[in-house]
Amino acid sequence: MSSKQPSTQQVLYPTTRPSSSSTATAPKPSGTKPPTMDKIFGIRKYQI
Repeated sequence: MSSKQPSTQQVLYPTTRPSSSSTATAPKPSGTKPPTMDKIFGIRKYQI
């Protein structure tokens, strides 16, 4: 039971992490901090 929980979290983490970094780094090369948080929050709201 304990092995199944970490498996689901590890799959969701890498799925949203690379997507956010790639989208925030491509359209907005300058200012990685402000656009990164904005993009992560926006993508997270859509997923929920």
